[in-house]
Amino acid sequence: MAYLKVLPVGSLSHLKNLMEYTMRENKTMDGELLTFFGCQKESCYEDWRHVQKQIKMNGGLYAHQMIQSFPKGSVTPRQAHNVACELAEQTLTGYQYFIATHVDNEIINSHIVFNSVNYYTGYKYHSNKASLAIMRDASNKICRIHGLPIITEISGYKGIDKTTYEMARKGESWKVKLVNDLDQVLGNAHSKADFISFLEKLGYE
Repeated sequence: MAYLKVLPVGSLSHLKNLMEYTMRENKTMDGELLTFFGCQKESCYEDWRHVQKQIKMNGGLYAHQMIQSFPKGSVTPRQAHNVACELAEQTLTGYQYFIATHVDNEIINSHIVFNSVNYYTGYKYHSNKASLAIMRDASNKICRIHGLPIITEISGYKGIDKTTYEMARKGESWKVKLVNDLDQVLGNAHSKADFISFLEKLGYE
């Protein structure tokens, strides 16, 4: 399945660390799987802050990280990156963003990181269940066009019970959500404090 979620970026230090982590060349085929829109790699942070300062932004969420991942063997790195680029182009009009597709482990995943401020309207992106549903619907449509698996087309999960599988198909399995959230947090946290902070932002106690 193509799994997709959106995570908040609530501080400037988090944003800097996230940019540094996701843009690493050893994760993106020496930088080949990096794409930028409305910003440059060398000045991405400054480009985003310029837009944020234009609307006198001070606090709140500074960015969002959308993660699109595929199971082992279901997609090539270039396919995954192209799908992520299409998804961003269709859903993030007016937002600066960059896409980093990671291939340093068995699960290929694309990180679509975008500025919380729309440079056309000056308004901030609101991440909620409705906006996530729109993103997932767009992701599924693109995957179908490219002949890639989506969550409703998988035949089963190895190692989980039937009830959990059926709930995962509906997006209602807390077990699957927890595993994916922990995988993502562990991939981005650089300290115990980061780990706790990221989990709290996702609603965990």
